[in-house]
Amino acid sequence: MDNVNWVNCDSRNDLEARLIGLDGKVFETSIADESNTWGYIAVENNIFIPIGFSDVGLSPQLYISKNMAVVGVSDRLSGYSLDMGKLIFTYQTPTIFHEFVLFNDDGFVIQDEIGFVGLSYSGKEKWSQIYDDMIETYSLNGNLISGETVEGTKFKFAISTSTCTLITNEEFGHP
Repeated sequence: MDNVNWVNCDSRNDLEARLIGLDGKVFETSIADESNTWGYIAVENNIFIPIGFSDVGLSPQLYISKNMAVVGVSDRLSGYSLDMGKLIFTYQTPTIFHEFVLFNDDGFVIQDEIGFVGLSYSGKEKWSQIYDDMIETYSLNGNLISGETVEGTKFKFAISTSTCTLITNEEFGHP
């Protein structure tokens, strides 16, 4: 999908008023705890995904594949069935969602502020690799995720890129 836009709204009331006038498929609103930012993602083919979230400086991210859309923002992931036109799961992240790392037929991996989580497309957590402090940098090279936390702890672990499952873990400690 090439045409995806974030439409910011002034409030929840503003969001709800705008949704009424839209021509297309409007999904259930996913609302994170302590939401202070409101808007919707407009996707080509007249699909609208409304969300409320706590603004921590990171924009909502969207992944669409086949008949599924996943939105990550703040402390929440929301999965939508494009066929059924409804919200099918929400997942509370350990802290703050940062980005999608990997998708395959079996699930996906996200980077959270303090680690990584592997999830199924039904929103079930398959594994998590959580650290004591925030992730400073990381890279995905083949099936190996390696990086460093802000306190200097280096890490690396392997995942199955075909099933998004955790294979090995190695934490190196401080340099």
